[in-house]
Amino acid sequence: MGCTWHPDRDAIGICVVCRKTICGDCATDVDGIQRCELCLVQLAEDPLAPAPGPPDRWTARRAVGTVAGWAVVTLCLWGLFEVILSIG
Repeated sequence: MGCTWHPDRDAIGICVVCRKTICGDCATDVDGIQRCELCLVQLAEDPLAPAPGPPDRWTARRAVGTVAGWAVVTLCLWGLFEVILSIG
């Protein structure tokens, strides 16, 4: 797998913040954690700001909740349909 910014170079790791693949030139070790240059700049500019990165887990939770909600609605409608057919 290649580096996100240097596709001709092999990636040696993944930035723990944004999850992009990074080569040896792009990787910077901060307290034992590899970060890419962009995430390192963000950390230097405002150490308390939320780090750029992948979508938060709430997005995935909302998607799962939506699918589960539709499944419940579908099952309720299916059960109602079965009741109607059994009556008639």
